[in-house]
Amino acid sequence: MIGHLPVFGRATYLRYRPNRYQCQDCEGHPITQLLEWHDVNSPNSFSYDDHILLQFVNSTVEDVGVKEGLSYDCVAGTLERRIEASVDWSVIADIEIPGPDEIALEMGYGGM
Repeated sequence: MIGHLPVFGRATYLRYRPNRYQCQDCEGHPITQLLEWHDVNSPNSFSYDDHILLQFVNSTVEDVGVKEGLSYDCVAGTLERRIEASVDWSVIADIEIPGPDEIALEMGYGGM
């Protein structure tokens, strides 16, 4: 049973049983079906996690917990699952920072 988006202001839960398979080569290790709308270790669906993240606008973790009726740990867990703690700078292109002259030209002021 996992948390899902509220309906008419009431908490909604999805109850499902993922398919489990037995691999012939794995010797006793079952394989659980992976779903595109739910992470195996999460108590919430992706859409409910997104809803919780949207509640963080001008709010703290404690505020979001009160709004949604969730514990501090549940809200903090959503942050840990959905927000990366570090940035991979190798995939980000060079950022050019304009100087005062370039800003003046963009604003329509003539050059010197």
